Amino acid sequence: MKYLEISGTYYDFGFQIGKYFKRYLNKIIEPYREKIKVKKVNKYVNLLENKLKKLFPNCLEEIYGRADGAKIERKTMLLLFFPEIFKNIDGCTTIIVKQQDNFLFAHNEDGKSTPENTVLVKFENKSKFLIALVTAERLAGFAFSFNSDGMIFSCNHIAGSKINIKNISRYIMIREILECEDISSTIAKMKKFKVASAFNLNVLDLKSAQAVCIEKDIKKIYLKQVNSSFARANHFIIKKHKYKTLSPSTKFRQEKVTELTNGLDLNTCRIEDLHNILKFETADYNKSIFKDCHKYPQKSHTLCTFLFNSKDNKIKIIDNYTNETLCFDLSGKKIMP
Repeated sequence: MKYLEISGTYYDFGFQIGKYFKRYLNKIIEPYREKIKVKKVNKYVNLLENKLKKLFPNCLEEIYGRADGAKIERKTMLLLFFPEIFKNIDGCTTIIVKQQDNFLFAHNEDGKSTPENTVLVKFENKSKFLIALVTAERLAGFAFSFNSDGMIFSCNHIAGSKINIKNISRYIMIREILECEDISSTIAKMKKFKVASAFNLNVLDLKSAQAVCIEKDIKKIYLKQVNSSFARANHFIIKKHKYKTLSPSTKFRQEKVTELTNGLDLNTCRIEDLHNILKFETADYNKSIFKDCHKYPQKSHTLCTFLFNSKDNKIKIIDNYTNETLCFDLSGKKIMP
């Protein structure tokens, strides 16, 4: 997996990532340039920009930096991070297990991205760091991440929910949350702001030894403390919600990952057991948790897998394109797999 270390201000972060993806971004940017010419779309992007100036200026500076680094117009770049307009959908499956004195945390990141537009980034600002998966079209936070405050996050898009594009897009909301130092501040921030579309955030706070699943609707949040085991895919499971339709893949993954996780012996299971669940695959795309990127290059597939075991405090990130593994300790230092 490609790995990039960057440092400086939020603008510097964006500039370095924009420069890194410059060739790719300029190859795919034309549809966004055409879209922003639509009067209604331009209106919503202006509204988003004005809200960010007031609410999340650091995030706006990072987006400006990415635009400048890639030599793309700033408002066009803003549109990339408004998935509610372009209907960008991410998959994903997460499992968390709490043992007596240990946490296991595993996440499959599904999507249509490839090594060409994906990189693992270490952001460093003074004594703080954040390590997160980033794509050319997405900010840090849409997938998995961990920071210097001992916070581990994974994010799952929630399908079939309402959209209000007058609010902050979910990509921006999630990027802002990655600065949180504990579960309390994470919950407070998710309660405070309205979002354009629903998402789920799975949070492990190692300082307080707590894990929680948070579903963020446009206005409200719904919480579940993880006290034994928990697994989820891409629809509301804490909030009661009636779906008109649910994709076969999402429905199957939720049912299968729950079944297999409930079958674990929580006292003896290992991170490898969670990884094996996330590798569950059949010949049927819609009846698989793991979606092989080589078999399904044009469909949403499992880009990479994130694994954490608090017993040895080792984070493993497996690139499912190359089967290469990057490992880190909680100080953000790369270590041997």
